[in-house]
Amino acid sequence: MAVPRVKGRIAEEYLREHPGMPKQTAAKWLREKYPEVFPTLNAARKAIQNITGNNGETNRGQAVPDLKTEPGTPGDPRPKIPKGWRGHKWRPHVVKARRTLALYDLHVPFHDPRAVDVAVNYGIDRGCDHLFIGGDLCDCYSISSYTKDPRFRKGLSWELTQAREMLSQIAPHFAQRTMVPGNHEDRLPRLVSDKTPELWDLAHIGWHALLDLEKFGVTWVGDHRAVKIGKLYLLHGHEIRKAGGVNPARTLFRKIKDTAMCGHFHRTAEHSEPILKLRDRTTVDCWTVGCLMRLEGVDYDLYHDYNHGLAIIHTDADGSFSVENRKIRMGRVE
Repeated sequence: MAVPRVKGRIAEEYLREHPGMPKQTAAKWLREKYPEVFPTLNAARKAIQNITGNNGETNRGQAVPDLKTEPGTPGDPRPKIPKGWRGHKWRPHVVKARRTLALYDLHVPFHDPRAVDVAVNYGIDRGCDHLFIGGDLCDCYSISSYTKDPRFRKGLSWELTQAREMLSQIAPHFAQRTMVPGNHEDRLPRLVSDKTPELWDLAHIGWHALLDLEKFGVTWVGDHRAVKIGKLYLLHGHEIRKAGGVNPARTLFRKIKDTAMCGHFHRTAEHSEPILKLRDRTTVDCWTVGCLMRLEGVDYDLYHDYNHGLAIIHTDADGSFSVENRKIRMGRVE
C-alpha cells in the first residue's frame, strides 16, 4: 500500500507546484522524472486522475478537495466542445399536387405581360391544380444596392402594389398556391439587417404581409427552404451560389446531387446524369426554367442569353413525376 501513497503524494505535490497544468503534460513529466515510481505513462495518468477525482464516480471520494476538477475543465486533457449556434433545421415544405405550374422570375414591374399571360393560360388549359411561384416575383428595384436609373422614381410601395395586382390576377385560377423568395425578395431583409436591425423582429417585416399572401391563399415558404413535390425539389436557384455556366441545369445538379428544379438563371435547360448508389444505378435529372421578365428594355440587364419559359410537373401518388420544361417564343409555348 506504500507505493500508491507515494504515487499520490508525488502527483499532489507536482499539481500544487504547477496549477492549471494539463493532466496529460503532468503525467508525461512524472513518468520522465520518477520512472521507478511510474513505470508507464498510464500509471502516472491514473495517479493524477485519482488526485483530481477523474477516475470514475466510485473513486471521486478519494480526490484531494482543493485539486478536484470536473471533466473538461482547465488541466483536464479531455475536451469539452461548446454547443455552438444551431440555427434553423432545414426541412423541405411538402406539397401534394397532381399537376403543378411552375413560374419563375417575373420581376414585377419589369415582367413581360404577354409571356405571363401565355404561361398562366397554358397552365389553366392543362388542368394544373397547383401554382408554384419560384422567386423574384417582385424586382425590388427601388431598394437595390446597385446603381439605379434616376428616371425610375417609383418606390417600393408602388412595386408591391404591382406585385399584389399580379397575384390577384393569377392566383385565383389554382386550388393551391406556393411561393418561395428569390434573391430579389432577399433585398428587403438584407436592407433591414444592414440598415435598421432594430426592426428585424417586427411582425410586419415579411413578404407574407407585404404581399397580402393570406388574402390570395398563397403559402409562403421562407428561410431558403425548398419545396418538395413528389420526389422533386424546387428552389429559386440563388441558394446554390453559383453562376449558371454553359448549362445551368448541370450546375444545379453538381450542387444538389438530387432531382431538382430552379429558376434564377433565366434559361431553359435540362441535365441528366447517371449515378451509382451502392449496387443500383439510377439517373438524376435537373431542370432550370426560363424567366417571365422583359427580355429587352431593362437597363440593368442589357446583354444576356435569357429566354421566356414555364414548367409543368405531373406527379403520381407514389411520388414519381414527369416534367414539361417549355420555352415561350413569339407568344407561343414550344
